[in-house]
Amino acid sequence: MIEIVMPGYRTLRLQHLVMDYNGTLAQDGRLLEGILSRLDNLVDRLHLHVITADTFGLAQEELAGVR
Repeated sequence: MIEIVMPGYRTLRLQHLVMDYNGTLAQDGRLLEGILSRLDNLVDRLHLHVITADTFGLAQEELAGVR
């Protein structure tokens, strides 16, 4: 879980992160540089969900390295 305190408003408690694959994490089906390590930093704190049409058929292979 990640908590974000917004003074004078409320505290957000994030448990899930939903991301699009191509155009957000990847370009032409290949993960952008540095994305894998960033996802690894989040995987212990959030449930990661990747949404994709997998146009290039590479998403599962590219994301296989995420713990």
